[in-house]
Amino acid sequence: MKRISFKIKVLVFLEIIVIIINSILGYFIWKELSFLVREISRKKIIALASTTAYFIEGEKHEEIQSEKDQQSNAYREIHEVLKNIMEANPELDDIYTLKQLEDGSWIYVAEGYETKDLDGDGVIAEDEMAALIGEPFDASPYPELFNALNNPSADYEMGCDKWGCFLSGYAPIKNKSGQTVAIAAVDIRAQDVIDFEKNTRIAIFATLGFLFVFLPLVIYLFLAFITKPISEIIKGIKNFGQDLSTRLPIKSEDEFGIISRTFNNMASELQDLYTGLEDKVREKTRSLEKKVNEIEEKNAKEEALLTSIGEGMIATDKNGKIIITNSQFEIFLRLSADKITNKKISSICNLSDDKGNIISGEKRPEIAALSHAKKTTVSLFLERADKTKFPVMITAAPVIFRNKIIGSIIVFRDITKEKEVDRAKSEFVSLASHQLLTPLANIRWYTEMLLEDNGYSEDKKKRYFSKIENSTQRMVELVQDLLNVSRIEMGVFSIETRPTNIKELMLDAISELSHKIKDKKIKILKNFDDLKSFNADPKMLRIIFQNLLSNAVKYANLNGKIEVSVSKNEKSVLIRISNSGYGIPQNQEDKIFTKLFRADNVREEETEGTGLGLYITKSVVENSGGRIWFDSIENKNTNFYVEYPLSGMKNVKGSKKLI
Repeated sequence: MKRISFKIKVLVFLEIIVIIINSILGYFIWKELSFLVREISRKKIIALASTTAYFIEGEKHEEIQSEKDQQSNAYREIHEVLKNIMEANPELDDIYTLKQLEDGSWIYVAEGYETKDLDGDGVIAEDEMAALIGEPFDASPYPELFNALNNPSADYEMGCDKWGCFLSGYAPIKNKSGQTVAIAAVDIRAQDVIDFEKNTRIAIFATLGFLFVFLPLVIYLFLAFITKPISEIIKGIKNFGQDLSTRLPIKSEDEFGIISRTFNNMASELQDLYTGLEDKVREKTRSLEKKVNEIEEKNAKEEALLTSIGEGMIATDKNGKIIITNSQFEIFLRLSADKITNKKISSICNLSDDKGNIISGEKRPEIAALSHAKKTTVSLFLERADKTKFPVMITAAPVIFRNKIIGSIIVFRDITKEKEVDRAKSEFVSLASHQLLTPLANIRWYTEMLLEDNGYSEDKKKRYFSKIENSTQRMVELVQDLLNVSRIEMGVFSIETRPTNIKELMLDAISELSHKIKDKKIKILKNFDDLKSFNADPKMLRIIFQNLLSNAVKYANLNGKIEVSVSKNEKSVLIRISNSGYGIPQNQEDKIFTKLFRADNVREEETEGTGLGLYITKSVVENSGGRIWFDSIENKNTNFYVEYPLSGMKNVKGSKKLI
């Protein structure tokens, strides 16, 4: 509103006043005319009805009793009168006479309208027929008809019947004795009255519209004349901001002339002053620009440093309210900066220990740093905005300036991975200890039995030595698996390829498991494509076959079957090993290649197993350029697939080989 010119403001103000006045006048005029338009129509048809009644002799009208009188001289004379009046007044739709019977009902008597095909369709419609002598007339909707028994009258509201909708006027037809013997009635079409009212409205609105347009134009021209000096002053002031040589051209002796001369004097003084200061300002500006660039460069470096820090970091004032935060802390809390700044940490996030106890008061690191001026480092759990928690290492240090604590810097480091690694190490050590403990216990027990030398037979001693050997072998295999896992995770194992016979390697791996296959009465089905040479590391391929085949045998049903196939196409070699057996639960399929995992259904049936075989197999396959997957139906079968390019495994340089 402040930017709108004075002239426009005055114009708008006057226009509003004009609109309000015109609206009020228009309302009252419309209210009055709405009544007058209808009243004019009523007066007109009352006059026509009265004229009609005047020209009809009451005695002759009484001679007309029924439809047979339609050919009588009395009817023809009255009909001719009605017809002439109707032709002389083309706005009339119909003219007729009515008579009230002794029983109070009304009937048509004489009619000025004649039956004719108005629309030319060859059919006389009901609304094109003239009323007949003695035809009943329903007078109940027309209260003014009863008033017309004494004095001329007209309807206030439109009435409708089978001939259409009309506004009707009535006048009494009297005999020489002054008695009313009939009623003369005239009809004006409702649409004619409505059109008349509509045209009147249009005329009123056109007049008001003309005032709305013409009067503001006159006001605008008047304002343009009297405000011209003001416009020149405003224009001069605006130009002065860009050109100090600008001067106002007004020479009159009125107030505008005084303002113009005062402005011109002030402009001259300012121009002289500006000329002397311009060089100094330019010099200061260059100095300031240099300082600003230095500050902006420093701020950009500090902002880039804060943003690049992987830990969440905040700075607080001496009261513990956050004044600065980096994007990583916002990511930690899942809150935007505007919801963090100027709030205390305790109000936006909770801290808790390993047992879930909330840390509060001076036990919170930021409070301790501000209260005791000491750097504090502690491992706690940070609660996000969505109530989830994760472990963090918090370091809170006070900011001291002139021996006063003015705030603190607090760093939050996400230690989720460290916690997971610690937990994984604990689980790994626990599992390894458990797996080693069982064979060691067996070795110790059978060794003690042999040392007692209670006269055991040679066969029994051999069985004991066999048990000791099996337990020793289990320990060796477990240690080998642990070493292989270590080398895989460190990325130091090597793969050296050479032409290899896949079929022979597969048959050797099956042969190594022959005693277990025989014990479970498993049927082996083999299918090998003609693939004499495949570029592979025999040791790596043997590890793959041993792990997949040992699992297939271990988890196959008694009297079950195992299918082994090696096929090739134009691009790849596909190895498939399947068995009928326990299968893999669907809800655990995504964990089958993870370290130390064994499915629930096989853990109960086969207590032996480290959960490392498939993890090692997948690592070997993927590191050597292949891919491995499976499909399974629980309690039915499992199919493992290994696919390599036809070119074979890829070489990997490393310092150690898998065992």
